Amino acid sequence: MDALAANYGDALVTLSSANAFSYGRKRERVRVYLDSLPLAAEAWRRAIDSDDDQAAAQTFYWFGEHSSELQSLLDLYPLPRYVRPAMRSLEPRHSSGYALGSLLGLATAAAPLVRSVTLEEKGAPALSFGVAPDQSGVPFHFHNDGFSEVLHGMKRWLFYPNRPPRFRENATSASWLRHDYPRLPRSERPQECVVGPGDLLYFPNGWWHAIINEGDAVVFMSTFL
Repeated sequence: MDALAANYGDALVTLSSANAFSYGRKRERVRVYLDSLPLAAEAWRRAIDSDDDQAAAQTFYWFGEHSSELQSLLDLYPLPRYVRPAMRSLEPRHSSGYALGSLLGLATAAAPLVRSVTLEEKGAPALSFGVAPDQSGVPFHFHNDGFSEVLHGMKRWLFYPNRPPRFRENATSASWLRHDYPRLPRSERPQECVVGPGDLLYFPNGWWHAIINEGDAVVFMSTFL
């Protein structure tokens, strides 16, 4: 955190709203944002207690867009090594079989392997560096597949291969975990894991997922393929 403030403290970064669509944007100096993390964590905890349906849409943190001011930081990150299979044109891209096949480099019955596409052929993926306060996170959403690596703190991930039940797009993910999750029957509960420092998680294309950041300051890098 001290190194971030020293090297990038004057850089302007984009903070995004933490609802499922992340449509809100604010600009903030890195140093100002880092200094605000303890107060931001308190706001997130109050949102959990109140179970406010609009809290995520009104709460912002650093996890998305980047300007050229941070390119020197992104350039330091060693990309995860991966090979993505190229599939036949009629394969079901959002099936769990496709996701597993993509990750392991295997053919599946639903999507037979044609050939592999290397990183060099596909081009560099998009990188997103982030720093988040305790109990922040984005509620259920989906996008293309990729990786998330935690550098400091922990991230709790909740996964559904299909649309999750009973979630509110503008309530915080931590509120859902406290108030909605315990009422779900076991058959409707998500797959989940906690990712800590040095862990690298693959998230499949099209899978719905929610994240809760856990720790005084959660620092992470996301790689979107």
